[in-house]
Amino acid sequence: MVEKWTYDDKEGIVFGHPSVVDVDVVIRSDKHLLVEIKSHVGKADVAALLRKAKLYKKVRGVEPELAIVTHYIDEDARKLAESLNINVYSI
Repeated sequence: MVEKWTYDDKEGIVFGHPSVVDVDVVIRSDKHLLVEIKSHVGKADVAALLRKAKLYKKVRGVEPELAIVTHYIDEDARKLAESLNINVYSI
């Protein structure tokens, strides 16, 4: 199952202020995978996905796996993602 998870982050966990957060989620059996799809990814995008995962775990009670799908990712962002066990799929 694939769905867009949307949540009203009133505590500001993801962006530092109250905001609506959304992320694509793939659920298969007990495995939850948060997927960020962007044309260009920098370190801030990797950090934001990590904070989205923290919020998702808090709300849903499930530790998600993380993935980024992108046309281009900065080398520093790729290294950060790899160090955080985030799968990166790019050209």
